[in-house]
Amino acid sequence: MTGSQHNSHYERFFQQGVALRFLYITGAVAVAFGLYLTSLYHYLLFHTLAETFTIVVAFGIFAVTWNAREFLRNNYLRFIGVSYLFVAGFDLVHAMSYQGMPMFQEYGPNLPTQLWIVARFLESGSLFIAPVFFHRRFRMDVTLAALAALSALVCLAIFRWNIFPVCFIPGKGLTTFKVVSEYVICAILLLSMARLLKDRDRFEPHVLQLVLWSIVITICSEIMFTFYVKTYDLSNLLGHYFKIVSFYLMYRAIIETGFTQPYSLLLRELKKEQEQLELDRQREAELVKEIRHFAYIVSHDLRAPLVNLSGFSAELKTAVEEVTPAVEVGLPLLPEDKKAAAAIALNNDIPESLDFISNAVERMDHLIGAILNLSRIGHRQLELEPLDINDIVHRTLETLAYQISQGGIAVSVGDLPQIVADRIAMEQIHASLLGNAVNYLDPGRPGIIEVTGERLDGETVFRVRDNGIGIAKHDQEKIFEIFQRAGAHNVPGEGVGLAYVRTLVRRHGGRIWVESEPGAGATFVFTIADQIAEESP
Repeated sequence: MTGSQHNSHYERFFQQGVALRFLYITGAVAVAFGLYLTSLYHYLLFHTLAETFTIVVAFGIFAVTWNAREFLRNNYLRFIGVSYLFVAGFDLVHAMSYQGMPMFQEYGPNLPTQLWIVARFLESGSLFIAPVFFHRRFRMDVTLAALAALSALVCLAIFRWNIFPVCFIPGKGLTTFKVVSEYVICAILLLSMARLLKDRDRFEPHVLQLVLWSIVITICSEIMFTFYVKTYDLSNLLGHYFKIVSFYLMYRAIIETGFTQPYSLLLRELKKEQEQLELDRQREAELVKEIRHFAYIVSHDLRAPLVNLSGFSAELKTAVEEVTPAVEVGLPLLPEDKKAAAAIALNNDIPESLDFISNAVERMDHLIGAILNLSRIGHRQLELEPLDINDIVHRTLETLAYQISQGGIAVSVGDLPQIVADRIAMEQIHASLLGNAVNYLDPGRPGIIEVTGERLDGETVFRVRDNGIGIAKHDQEKIFEIFQRAGAHNVPGEGVGLAYVRTLVRRHGGRIWVESEPGAGATFVFTIADQIAEESP
């Protein structure tokens, strides 16, 4: 296509857009002029047509919102859709009770004015409250019930109890309550605009403009309805014009957007959720990195004084051994009451205390090493490869052959599926789980250990079952936390093995849990994802 053809194409497109806009404007002017002529012919007919338009639009807003509730995630629009059902209901009764209509003649012109105020308070209040649901859960059924109850109370106040304030007095016009209420409604609408602008990013710019203009024109409508003295006044006419325009703009913003472009709204919400998830993932990665760095620094700083403590306690032990012969020579020279105490201190208390210090240092050194190892797990890049888990399990059992033979343990291994995973990680996982199964068997009955696996949709599930001492319900989550152990602590260990296992399983896109009852054994279940999204730390 040549440059001149491009220009010609764009000119035609621009001309079509201008023509379409001109057609819309011409149509709007024609409708407005037609309604004006209708008001000259019979104002009641004009009022009925104007109110019917807004009632149909309001009912339409609810209908589209209700039918799109499964995928319309913008809670602002959902709340407005529900509330406009009740706005339409009060406007319908308002139109039926208007001066000249045959349905509610005994109530006079005060009733339609009261119903008008109720509908406008409901509309403005809904626009003010709606932004709350940008940040809170929204339940459509609860909202419907609450608005239905509120509407019922208002109807009782007007039709039964006759306690709703008077809004119009024939021959005098609007009451102070009606005029003040209109200005209060305008203030509420202004506040609703301010609240909406704080969450402007929740809307497409075009939709936001439509909603804001709808509110602005609603304010103009309310101002018009503070001036009239008779229900057929010019300000009443202009007020209905503004109301028609405001409802049309809300139609464009909610019905047209929600009906003709529902997936655009859905994709916008999904995009925001995706961005938030990505932000949370980055924060989590930074937090994990900081925790690892902190663990390394703390462990390093703790290990330095431990080395000193271990060294000086060894020197003290050596010094005690060197001076012991000299002290023993002098013991007979001591008084009888001090001789026995000195002998006990020299031969029992001092060596025992030094042993306690040495054991505590060794224990602390093991715990620090466990912290360092756990912090390093996330630093090593997983090397994914096809693995024969049967081979890994059998090799692990060979390292436990002596304990299995001495305990008379019956071990059965099913036909385990092959997976793609990190070999070192799988060896560590099975070594920890099988080691625990052997160590925590019940010495009062023959031990049984079973290893099974199966491939499910998107993941492979492995189970390591034993008939050991079991794990209490309240301990089944705790055992996966670092330095936490369940039951008797007569088995050597620092309580970090299952914490390692959980970290390694999670890096393979899986989950781990235990199914157990005290005295009935335990089954450790873990999954490995088929597609592992490994990310560098």
